[in-house]
Amino acid sequence: MVVRCDSPGIEIRLIKLVGVANGVAYRWQTANAEFNITSMLGDAGVVRTTKSLLDPCGGFSISFADREDPAGLDTLYGLIEPMDMIEIRMAREPWRYAGGTLPLVMRGFVSELRRSETLAGEEGKPQRAVIITGQDMGKLWQIHQLLPETIYASETSPYLDTYRLQAATGIEVAYLPVFDFMQQLVEIVMNEKVEQLSAFASAYVPPFRLVGPRVPEGIVSCSLVAPFTGPFWRLAELVADRPWNELFVEDTEEGPDLVFRPAPLKHVYGGGFIMEGAEDPGLIARTEEDVVSWDAKRSDYRVSNFYWVPPGSSMLDTSVQANVASLQNGDLQDFDYPNSAQALFGQRKMTVETRLLPNDVTDTPIRFNGQRRIEEGNKVIEWHRHRAIELKEMNRDNSALEEVTAVMKGHEEYKIGRYFQLTRGTIVSEAYITRVSHIFRPLKLFETALTLERGTGFLMRDQAARPYWQEGREGPYSR
Repeated sequence: MVVRCDSPGIEIRLIKLVGVANGVAYRWQTANAEFNITSMLGDAGVVRTTKSLLDPCGGFSISFADREDPAGLDTLYGLIEPMDMIEIRMAREPWRYAGGTLPLVMRGFVSELRRSETLAGEEGKPQRAVIITGQDMGKLWQIHQLLPETIYASETSPYLDTYRLQAATGIEVAYLPVFDFMQQLVEIVMNEKVEQLSAFASAYVPPFRLVGPRVPEGIVSCSLVAPFTGPFWRLAELVADRPWNELFVEDTEEGPDLVFRPAPLKHVYGGGFIMEGAEDPGLIARTEEDVVSWDAKRSDYRVSNFYWVPPGSSMLDTSVQANVASLQNGDLQDFDYPNSAQALFGQRKMTVETRLLPNDVTDTPIRFNGQRRIEEGNKVIEWHRHRAIELKEMNRDNSALEEVTAVMKGHEEYKIGRYFQLTRGTIVSEAYITRVSHIFRPLKLFETALTLERGTGFLMRDQAARPYWQEGREGPYSR
């Protein structure tokens, strides 16, 4: 029997952003703006990172035994400040990376510092630990927001009452394709905040980039977003139109990427992507040798067989027509489909609101008269029907798809928004990664916990002749 032994590597770099603030020790103001704190971990240190597809930002925690830093002549608790930047790098096989630079797992900002001191053991020896917690670059989307009080105190635009958001941010007053609106939100609003942070801080903070295959469907009404106030991430979520599209922040070497794209969910039978414009997000393949634990389940909890997409705030003056059209349209009902049959699961309704408009709408139908008003209203009605059909395709097989919680041998390749492929014997299944959590204990442990959805494990077993035998065997003995 061959036992494989790896020597995972980790690197943590602190980038001082607020070293010139009042109250910082003079000796620290004159120190280097960047330094490596990996050596502080020792054999008692623990590093955790977590990233979810549905959360505005990821989080990290770093804990280690307290001791003096040679450069700062003090404990790190006295040298690190909130909003300093942290870069966390990990690799299962560090030797694979030329130049010794490990791949970036998370870049973010310190939120809280703790120094815990206790007397422990029979001899009452003091034990001290430093704990650093923070969030990734998505934190900037949460802390920067639009407050009505500050708008009225500083703006004199004649459009302030009608188009408050646009007047305060500079976003174009128009019916914009949703991808173009998100582009302006990144470049005009958020990157201005990043530029201000870099000007204040003692180090460069990289700006955001909007990436992903262009979302081809959906228009943002200028009237919909005009009254918005609150964190800018909530504004991005308002128009992102989940679950049809995805929105999350991903850390890269060049800087943070705002990934906005059609959800790359696949048809269960026949292959291909459900959403127009969706592209392959990439695949991470592993075998059972990498599995520490695997907990798969199927249930009827998310089963639906009637799909309702009301206009809601997207087009109030067509609500009645759209709702009536939905009731009269038979293709929104899925009562006879085997994986959601009414006879088995009863009648179950799924309601998700869309806030976008169809691509060929240039104004609200209520602004038109006569036949033109009817034509524009019909476009909106068809848009909601189209969204409901896509919603049905994404959810009609929920009873047959698996939800999995897995712990794997730690690896830096695991990222949210990717497909995961597991090979067990001759059975190969796929699932979609929605949450990734790393835990690293130097010289002891490197594991990655995954939350997976839309797993095809049961479907693959259903196609195998002897699945219980085949999942543990390869080659001719699997039969």
